[in-house]
Amino acid sequence: MSLPLVSICIPVYNGEPYIYKTLNSALNQTYANLEIIIFDNCSTDKTAEIIKTFKDKRIAYYLNDKNYGGSVNAKKCLEAANGEFIMLLMADDLLEPKAIQMQADALINNPDVSICITATNVINEFDDVIMKRQLYKKSLKIDGKKIAKKSLMRGRNIYGEPSCVMFRKDKSRQAGYFEDSGQLYYSTDLDYWLRLSYIGDVYYINEFLSGFRISSTSATSNLFFKNYKLLFVDWDNLLKRHSELNIIKLNKLDKIISKTSLIIMLFLKAVFLAFNKIRTKRVS
Repeated sequence: MSLPLVSICIPVYNGEPYIYKTLNSALNQTYANLEIIIFDNCSTDKTAEIIKTFKDKRIAYYLNDKNYGGSVNAKKCLEAANGEFIMLLMADDLLEPKAIQMQADALINNPDVSICITATNVINEFDDVIMKRQLYKKSLKIDGKKIAKKSLMRGRNIYGEPSCVMFRKDKSRQAGYFEDSGQLYYSTDLDYWLRLSYIGDVYYINEFLSGFRISSTSATSNLFFKNYKLLFVDWDNLLKRHSELNIIKLNKLDKIISKTSLIIMLFLKAVFLAFNKIRTKRVS
């Protein structure tokens, strides 16, 4: 029996600092049946040059005719994916060698699961692990709608960033693609994980299989320190969108709890990012 094809999709824009490490981690997987699809959103640095140094037939590189923005570029990656299973790997994140194997196995062995997530190492510019994130203490299958509501009530993305998430292509087509209307910016990925959770269960692997990078130049850091008000607008739009879907029930008290949780989370995250920024400057 042949292994299902897995598509690792890498949307990139000006990924010169980390794209070599990211692509190398995608290629050095224990799982054999892979394709790697890269959509370059008109990078102005040496991203294309670095990617072209890899002579691997599993890589398909596409250069956009213009910069379409992050959500549209991610959507273009998903549309091009041929695999039965799909992962969106951000261009500065890393995968452990057994990441694809373990997540693909979970999806193969659990046909009712639409999305598989893992524990994550949060890393800095130098690949140092600065925090470990675990959702549960053991690997388990979770009811999709329950974890979706849990994430909204906690005011944050408890699933994790794209690099720790693998999902089924058929469920992806059913859920639609990444939101690209401009109403969501920060929570685009969470919106997608929620929609996938509405049509299947979620499997959590309690192993650290990905590295999510936070750097002084990352979009996450810049958003917190330069335009934090957008986070509140973004969350209001997310709550409104998923309340209108009427799949999970959110009453007025739920929404108050959700927004209160968001404020607490943003405060703690801002402190963490500020501390990491100061520590990075001292090290460098």
